[in-house]
Amino acid sequence: MARYSIDEFVRSTGQKDLGQGKFELERDRMLEVNLSGRVWIKRGAMVAYLGDVKFTT
Repeated sequence: MARYSIDEFVRSTGQKDLGQGKFELERDRMLEVNLSGRVWIKRGAMVAYLGDVKFTT
């Protein structure tokens, strides 16, 4: 395996904003939701979140 720097790793694997609006397909089974209001999701379907997100039932 070739060696490369941290900067090269971050550049090649970092998130790229595709400008697709509220929903962006990250991978074939991963959807990114850019929150600016309410979003309904199935319980247990969320993998991760970042920021001040409030969950209610």
